[in-house]
Amino acid sequence: MNQYHPSSLTALLVTAVALALVLTGISTAYRYAQAFSGELCIAVGQGERVVVRQAQDSPLPLAGALKNVPADDIPFDNSATADKVRNGERRYDAFVLPFSVRVSDVQVIQWPEPRDTLNVMAPGTADVIELHEGASIEIQGTPLEVVGVRKWSGLLRDRAGARMAALALRRPEESWTEDVFLVPDTWRRVEPGIAIRFRWFESEAAAREDLERGLPGLESARWGAVDGPAINWFASFVPGTGATLADGTRVTLVQVDEHHRSHSEEGPAVAVRVEDGAEARTVWFRANARDREALVRFEYCARLETVLLIHAWGEGAAIVAAYHNGAACGGCLLDNGEVWRPGGLPYELRLDGVLEAAVPVRREDSPLYEALLRNGDRELRCRQGEAVRWGDALIEYVHAAPPPVVRYGLVAVLAGEDQGVAFSLGPGDVLTYRGWQFALGTPGPDPLQMAVLRAER
Repeated sequence: MNQYHPSSLTALLVTAVALALVLTGISTAYRYAQAFSGELCIAVGQGERVVVRQAQDSPLPLAGALKNVPADDIPFDNSATADKVRNGERRYDAFVLPFSVRVSDVQVIQWPEPRDTLNVMAPGTADVIELHEGASIEIQGTPLEVVGVRKWSGLLRDRAGARMAALALRRPEESWTEDVFLVPDTWRRVEPGIAIRFRWFESEAAAREDLERGLPGLESARWGAVDGPAINWFASFVPGTGATLADGTRVTLVQVDEHHRSHSEEGPAVAVRVEDGAEARTVWFRANARDREALVRFEYCARLETVLLIHAWGEGAAIVAAYHNGAACGGCLLDNGEVWRPGGLPYELRLDGVLEAAVPVRREDSPLYEALLRNGDRELRCRQGEAVRWGDALIEYVHAAPPPVVRYGLVAVLAGEDQGVAFSLGPGDVLTYRGWQFALGTPGPDPLQMAVLRAER
């Protein structure tokens, strides 16, 4: 009969434990070698198979994984994904899944409230002020009312842009007509009876000297002949000026009368000879008439009911001269945001911007927001990404809009197959498919266009 010696039993137990530890280590090492985690970025309506992460030091990479490569070397299914991960000189680890994940739909669960603040930086101090519509705040001892927060529109500084001004008008107690964008030496008509001209000068003295000349005369007008969809414009009012139109009609200027009377109305008009085949006639056309059927247009904006002349020589301010029914209503030097009500004029004016190189951005096209603050007759517009000076302080408006909370409809399709498995993935959910776990990742800039999933093997 065989008997185990105690020392032999101990040795056997030690060997068994050691073997178990070795097997556990091998198993752990294998699992570690097969592990991978990263992000799966999928454009809505598209599919993607590539999980990526920033390059890491990993001595046991997953078989088939791409290690430490630039984004351009990763075989993404969709270019939108590649655009999401491209970032300068960064390098990535990537793994191509044996299946594709497609985002079939997006459901918005919640729209979080945005947070609006002002960063106020003054010598020796830095404050953050919460903004709420109707609230009163104080900046360097000056009270301001928070009028509201809205989409921004206005002039955006652009080196490739042009000299421009932006103006707002309103009748007292009515809403502002905003986004009146002006380019130099071109008349802009607002409403039937308002004309605005913006000019740029090399100095303040030159700007003021030109304004002292009063309303411009006939040299600022033009007349033109309608030729199908186009208009042949003429700046000359010398009799005999004209053109032959595409249909053979000959149009020739006969005379100009600044005080022509017709049907009990008196005002500027041009007499034009119209020759159509064997027929010839002379017709008077009144200035600024809005007749779409007229053969001749006569634009003499300086003779409209309300005329505004805006002269600038630098950024952020302009001199405005106002006229009503030909009479001067005064002039005023306006800074950005300043409101002026000229005596004798039924309008208030607000200068919203003057820039030497700018492009206009309309509210419906704008991705930016602004905070409106009011102090007396001055309205301060603070746009995202722009620092505005108020006294000795710089004010920067911050609009933090958290991304919407969403739930994605997903479809996973194995390579070579047509049909897939549908999933739904929302906040806190974890789904498992073919050895991979998926959860919502950190949202991208627009979760309604791009899903970011956390993927882990």
